[in-house]
Amino acid sequence: RKEPPPSVHSFNRLRDIAHRSEQALCGFLNGVFKRDRRKFERFLDGAMRHHTLAPWVPMLQLSAPLDESGYARMLASMDNPTISARMFECLGPGQATRGLEDRNLATLLQRLSVKPDGEAVVIDILYIHIQDNPIGPLVTNVARDLIGHAPLSKHGGRIDHELAEVIEKFVVGPDGEPAARGILVALWGALEDFSLSYHKHGETLAALCRVQPLIVLDTLVGDDVDDRANDRRHLLSYWDGPGALAEIPIAVLSQWCQDGPNDRWIHVAAMVPAFGPEDASQGPRWSEHLLYLLQHAPEPAKLAEFMVSRIVPTNWWGSLAEAVRRKLPLLDDLAGVLGSAHAKQVAVWKHELKQTIDREALRELAQHRTANERFE
Repeated sequence: RKEPPPSVHSFNRLRDIAHRSEQALCGFLNGVFKRDRRKFERFLDGAMRHHTLAPWVPMLQLSAPLDESGYARMLASMDNPTISARMFECLGPGQATRGLEDRNLATLLQRLSVKPDGEAVVIDILYIHIQDNPIGPLVTNVARDLIGHAPLSKHGGRIDHELAEVIEKFVVGPDGEPAARGILVALWGALEDFSLSYHKHGETLAALCRVQPLIVLDTLVGDDVDDRANDRRHLLSYWDGPGALAEIPIAVLSQWCQDGPNDRWIHVAAMVPAFGPEDASQGPRWSEHLLYLLQHAPEPAKLAEFMVSRIVPTNWWGSLAEAVRRKLPLLDDLAGVLGSAHAKQVAVWKHELKQTIDREALRELAQHRTANERFE
């Protein structure tokens, strides 16, 4: 019986796993594979039974193309409870899954997903696999089942970008609706119990808005009137960036509002951008979303009143009086849409905003004097 190669002895002698060079052993095995396929297979079969090498078999296996024998070893390694799911992250980079048949890849992903923390690793693998590989029906089914109860974090970090890309690939059409509902319910549950911060999954929600806009509206906005539903809508109105529903086409938002109770118009208006981008040639302006909703709402005055409430910011830099003053001309846009029938109401709103400006200007002046006009 021949002794194992010196590189294996070196690997075993180092007790601190952080100092082991698994890449060196992979390079050695790649050379063995090219020179003597049978020795390569014997080495990996022995590594499966070795207390030190067994956890590294998934990575060592990828020293060569993932053929039928390698596929069988991957499955066996996944069944080993002492090998963590993170050891299979190697299946992502390097296109290790490229040559696998749809049936084999689906089996690998499903088997890996049931390991502790395995779902997050599968999301990572899929994220890389879908970039330039054909996707079969069996992998699609596994992906949809996984997304329906996908993790919202991985190893203490974020999974937002990867999950969003996978959602856009698999959660499309009627067959993707159950997965969309599942991840939306999980997302809201995590927000509700404060296990997830609302500013950490903007890409995931944006992807869902693009591929399943009606499911997003039914699930996250909805028509419930209880406190829990109101809290959900209130939280979503503070979603970071352009708004929780900004990725849904304006016409889709309007049609969904038309198909339900009138309260939908206000609910949706709170979750889309309030103002459009500014440039040097013009001051603040309403967003296309709000103007479109205002023009189609059955109760435009009610929606306009809500829009006026957004003129006074809840967060600002510098002078609040100046911030409101700059947006005062926006009332003229509302007057143009509402017409002469609501001219008196627009005048009331303008008067109230001017009172806010005057009050804040006095407060800011007093604050300035207190801070700067004192005797030393």
